[in-house]
Amino acid sequence: MFLSICRIPGMHRMLIHLANIIGESVHIDEEHRRDINFAKELGANFIRISHYPQDDALLEMCDRLGLIVWEEIPVIDYVPDNESFSDNCEIMPQDMIRRHCNHPSIAMWGYMNEILLRVPQQGRDEAWVRTLNLANRLEKVLKSEDPDRLSTMAFHGSDMYHEADLSGITDIKGWNLYQASSIYAQSVWDRNHLEKVKAQIERPMYADSYAALLENADSLLSVKPLSVMDKRKSSPSGDQHDYVSLARYFHPDPLKPDGLPYINRDGITNPEIDLYDRNRLGETAGRISTLALAWYFSGKEEYAAKATELIDTYYLEALLRKHDIKSQIAR
Repeated sequence: MFLSICRIPGMHRMLIHLANIIGESVHIDEEHRRDINFAKELGANFIRISHYPQDDALLEMCDRLGLIVWEEIPVIDYVPDNESFSDNCEIMPQDMIRRHCNHPSIAMWGYMNEILLRVPQQGRDEAWVRTLNLANRLEKVLKSEDPDRLSTMAFHGSDMYHEADLSGITDIKGWNLYQASSIYAQSVWDRNHLEKVKAQIERPMYADSYAALLENADSLLSVKPLSVMDKRKSSPSGDQHDYVSLARYFHPDPLKPDGLPYINRDGITNPEIDLYDRNRLGETAGRISTLALAWYFSGKEEYAAKATELIDTYYLEALLRKHDIKSQIAR
């Protein structure tokens, strides 16, 4: 027996385009095929289809293009104290597997996503027991329906899944990482959580991610720091030092000569956003996070020094230039 850890370039497909739900099915099928073609063009060879089974047209395209598929049933966030809910959960993997088992692209079946995310503190232990019992039931159903494929579930960034004994049930465990999301920031940067990870950083569950983290951090050591001064379009205030960001889904009104006021085209990013500061701020924040974590886990000071340089350039130097503090100090 051996353990092999590798990174698979892939994507997560969560929603179809809701605007076309009431349209003809052929249009929806074409969107499925377009999305999978797009994933292949990006270099992906793996796709997680969540959080529910999807159309045969999508899976047929995965079969044709050779993508590896994770398909799952919609059991997410919390298991209520309701036996009918659990009974219905048992039916869903049976239906999914019996309908889609002949698709060669499917390598694994999933049945829970971030299932401890919404568990209230009061009654937590009872909820953990319910969740564990249901997970064991679903694992049994899945293996009885298809013993040759792998089972999987996805966790959010918490040690609760180990504590609740959920991490040892399925063949594969997935971790949903949301470092850029403020919703999950407290979990990612929680001191106790980081200390636990650091103590186990060489273990197989972290080793590949740790190696990737250091590789990314190394690549950032030579990057040029970004600044608000890099925006390609002048600030409306006329001062290049001012931070400018646009509402992502608001576009010029094509019926107005000046395009004002902007109108909402939900789900479609205004390309003007690249002309201002939002993306550079996001890129800078991501770089700083990578370097900070690399320094914390490795202890290498060059990562901390580079993170400090990025912070100084983006947040401090432009501000100092704006208020001419440097020249005042020099005088």
